Amino acid sequence: MSELGLEQLEQWLAGYKHSWEKQDVDAFVSLYTDDAVYVDRPFSEPVQARDFHRFWTELATRQAQNHIEFEVLGVNGPVGIAHFRANYYRTTTGEHRTGDGIFVLSFDESGRCRVFREWQHWYPVDGKPAR
Repeated sequence: MSELGLEQLEQWLAGYKHSWEKQDVDAFVSLYTDDAVYVDRPFSEPVQARDFHRFWTELATRQAQNHIEFEVLGVNGPVGIAHFRANYYRTTTGEHRTGDGIFVLSFDESGRCRVFREWQHWYPVDGKPAR
C-alpha cells in the first residue's frame, strides 16, 4: 500500500480489537499477510505468519475479559502508528491487568499488515506500574 489512509488504519484496528476481545483466531490471522511478522515486545523473537494461529490460540488460553481502545497517532506512507490502552483478566494468576502501549504497523497493497511491532507495559489493576 503506497499510502495508508486514516480510515483504513482505523478499520484494521477495529478488526484487531474484535479479534483480541472475542479471542477470534481466524479473524486475527486474516489481518496479516502470509509472510507477516509479529513482534509483541521490543526484544522478543518475531512470530512468523505460519505460527500466528498457534500463537493467538495459546494467548487466548491465558486471557479473558479482554478490552482494548486505540488512538491513532499517525499515518505515513504504508505505516500506521497507534497508542492503545487495554485490560484483561490473566487466567493463570487470577489477576486483572491493565496495559498501555504503541503499535507500529506496516501494510501491503491489499491493506493487510505485513510487519507488526508493539511496545507494551502491563501491571495489576490494583497495583502501581513498575518504574
